[in-house]
Amino acid sequence: MIKIKKINHIGIAVENLEKSMWFWNDVLGLTLMNVEEVPSHKVKVAFLRAGDSDIELLTPLEGNFVMGKFVQEKGGGLDHLCLEVENIEAVLVELQENGIKLLDETPKVLPGRKIAFVNPSSSDGVLLEFYELI
Repeated sequence: MIKIKKINHIGIAVENLEKSMWFWNDVLGLTLMNVEEVPSHKVKVAFLRAGDSDIELLTPLEGNFVMGKFVQEKGGGLDHLCLEVENIEAVLVELQENGIKLLDETPKVLPGRKIAFVNPSSSDGVLLEFYELI
């Protein structure tokens, strides 16, 4: 059985990152942790601390047609839920053994973390991210 450590973050797609950071940071008082570009996913993100979890604001960069279309049509909204685990490789093996469809069969390595996504068709329509600190 997979052991989930915690909800690491909730991803929210936004049209205007600066405006959204103002709302979440200045109005709601969440602490801005960092802002970075993630070229592998063609997004710019801002992480804000909310207790033991984070809110990740994502805005599409040029070439991110899926999120770009979503933000253009909807103005933004819930993008994904991220669950933190101890051993992401073991989690992916167990998911595959249970017939779960993955978007990433091997984790992507980013600074300080490894991530992989589950196909929403296997997780009740939710884009689910698994996350391991390294």
